[in-house]
Amino acid sequence: MAGFWLFRWREWPLILRLRRSDWICVDNQLQSPVALPAGWYVISLRCQQADNQVQSILPGQACSLGRGQLRRRVLRLRHRRVVRLTPAAPLLTDQFDRLDLRRVPALRAWGLINRKLRRFQMLEQGRSPRWRRWRLYGRILARSGGTRIRLDQWLRHLARLWRPPSLAIPSSWTEEWTVLTEPNLTPAPEAEALLAVACTASRSLDLLHTDVLELDAYGRPAKVLLLPLWDPELFRGNPRCIGLWTVRRTVLEGCRTALREAELPVDGAMLRLELLHQLQRERIGHLPQVLATRRRAFDGADLDRWESSARLWFRRRCPELQVTREGDLGLRFDPTPKACFPRPDFIRVSIIIPTRDRCDLLEQCLSSIQSLTQPLDHGKWEIIVVDNGSREPKTLRYLEEIKGQDNITILRDDGPFNYSRLNNRAVEQSQGDVLVFLNNDTEVISSHWLQRLVAQAERPDVGAVGACLLFEDGSVQHGGVLLGIGGVAGHAHKYRNGADDGECLTLRLRREFAAVTGAVLAVERRKFDAVGGLDETHLGVNYNDVDICLRLTLQGWRTLCCPDVRLYHHESRSRGAPVGAAYIQWQQERATMLSRWKPWIEDDPWYNPHFSRREENFGLRLVPALIGLRCWRTPRPSSPVLQP
Repeated sequence: MAGFWLFRWREWPLILRLRRSDWICVDNQLQSPVALPAGWYVISLRCQQADNQVQSILPGQACSLGRGQLRRRVLRLRHRRVVRLTPAAPLLTDQFDRLDLRRVPALRAWGLINRKLRRFQMLEQGRSPRWRRWRLYGRILARSGGTRIRLDQWLRHLARLWRPPSLAIPSSWTEEWTVLTEPNLTPAPEAEALLAVACTASRSLDLLHTDVLELDAYGRPAKVLLLPLWDPELFRGNPRCIGLWTVRRTVLEGCRTALREAELPVDGAMLRLELLHQLQRERIGHLPQVLATRRRAFDGADLDRWESSARLWFRRRCPELQVTREGDLGLRFDPTPKACFPRPDFIRVSIIIPTRDRCDLLEQCLSSIQSLTQPLDHGKWEIIVVDNGSREPKTLRYLEEIKGQDNITILRDDGPFNYSRLNNRAVEQSQGDVLVFLNNDTEVISSHWLQRLVAQAERPDVGAVGACLLFEDGSVQHGGVLLGIGGVAGHAHKYRNGADDGECLTLRLRREFAAVTGAVLAVERRKFDAVGGLDETHLGVNYNDVDICLRLTLQGWRTLCCPDVRLYHHESRSRGAPVGAAYIQWQQERATMLSRWKPWIEDDPWYNPHFSRREENFGLRLVPALIGLRCWRTPRPSSPVLQP
């Protein structure tokens, strides 16, 4: 083998290295000064500016950059050519902290490729052919950044893909419907005809809303706001997401009457707040098309006006919630004190933590809870640790030590690992009015985490409540659950910088998701019992958290993710990747989810269809055809859904 590589003498010497100063910038393209000979290369990129996506024109070599992140990509040139990179924003070579291209031996290139495959657990057992490893490597790169295209490219693609036909506006359109707009919002030329056809096609709708395109100071497309089907929490907290609304005239007159009776001004902001309060999901549709442009960026003055209207409306129409401003980002809604929001004088909270061995993780979790969690205003909390057959002497000694503490209860279950059964058994032994499920590999990093989770879980229209979970390096591990990612579900904003704002500011402001992870999940006991608890028969290990959130949704309760509550999650350290029987069980539970929730998995109501289903960072995707009107639909599962 060594002799074979000696004959390929051209791959041994590092004869070429292009540094940052050697690249040429031509028409927003960074290119090598000369045509490079065939061979293996490693390109390294790093930029301190946040979210600068740098995409190579070579197939499968896309790469997205976050703030300060270093990316290395292996390139293989089969013939002599010039390497070109296209930045997503106009950048010069001196704006990159690191930009170099180095020729390496084939052995070095394959070592980097195999390392990437091992990281994503895609390196097959045995000696797989190199062409298969190269194909898997390209698939990983495409998944991590290949579907993230620039906004202007996406808009041009949609314009080529579909041209609006000449539609006849129904005669009853102007009599039955009213379009709510703003001085800063300009409808597209084809908006009226499309809205007229969409509204008249479905007689069961009372409101139809669309997506919004924001322009910069020079009138160029800057950002597109791709919205979910209907999310009152998002629209009330982030008024930037409110765009073109088409409302049935009779419904609008009813809102005007309600505002007059409450002695509130009848203006655009008040009408929108009243519509968000009155309308049900079944009466609302979403046309996922950019049919309006915002000519001026939403600034602090606009938020001031929205905040004053929201405070006045909530004080008169919904006094059980109080409005809190989150800087210049948006608004947050919390239950008011006991005088305005009746609840029991004494509330009990049960924190349930399943564990097996790994004493270091459990000790870190419990110590962070006890040292950082501030007392509840009207109640107290208890901790229930469910020991699932721990055998390590250190763990058994630690459990004996904490067993005598007043607010800690130890339950022993020596059966096979079944996450749903362990938590259901702990719920039966608990006394809490609110249940908080925690993984043993989580770590509390703020004092208000329990107060805010419990306050949101007590809201009568909210079911499950989740938090924003971070990796040890500060990047996001969970910011909500998106259906359809990876075939069933994935975590929103995964691997994104925790300091970023997220799509539609959802890493800063609360919004509704299809589900939240069971690593940190709060729910009222009566709601948990109403849906029959976790499914320990069909979903013992995987997807049980997603399943119970969707079952709560079927009962009319919403699922919220609170990014203002943050914890560290040392993900799955005590379990590991599924292999053997665990892998077979994962496939069976995946099939259960697909049979039970297939309509929502195929079209997540809380996730815009223009976003990619391959990645979890809200990247745009090239849609094959015009996406039609989306309405709320309740899935009819082929397998039985748990009932209490």
